[in-house]
Amino acid sequence: MSFSSIEYIFIFIPIVLVVYFTLNRFRLICAGKIWLIAASIYFYTCFNLKYTPYYLGFILLNYGFYTLIQKNRENKIGKRTLITAIIINLCILLGFKYCDFFVYSINTVFKTGFPVIQYILPLAIGFQVLQIVAFLTDSYKNEKIKYGFWDFVLFMIYFFKYLNRKNNFLLKKFILSLLKLN
Repeated sequence: MSFSSIEYIFIFIPIVLVVYFTLNRFRLICAGKIWLIAASIYFYTCFNLKYTPYYLGFILLNYGFYTLIQKNRENKIGKRTLITAIIINLCILLGFKYCDFFVYSINTVFKTGFPVIQYILPLAIGFQVLQIVAFLTDSYKNEKIKYGFWDFVLFMIYFFKYLNRKNNFLLKKFILSLLKLN
């Protein structure tokens, strides 16, 4: 589903907003967060459901890194955890983005026949990896950054933050005007 598609603008966004604000009106704040998380996961995986475990695993892996960093910020374990998290996250990015390039290069140079996968990348993988690396680094340096599980997951996966200003200015303005009505 594209940000500029009819389904996104006239079906997905209105349903997400109505349910979210209804839950918040009844003071079901945690349920509202879980609803936004579910909508975000649906948004990211509606084009290819096989990426659902990737997104869930990516979130859980990085929440584990985050909690280890928070608990061990004052000692060497915190710094080692941060370095490990950065390396693993960058390897995930390189694996998805450049795996085919490396396989093709090896096949060309060494005349081998390794199969080239040619898969579609998970949506916004580059942004997500760089965002989590920056977040983990900030959480290591700043003890004021403290998130519970649902807040962390929402921070990681919330679909609406990826709106492109140039292409979606009117949609953003419309939704912000809806938020001001509340």
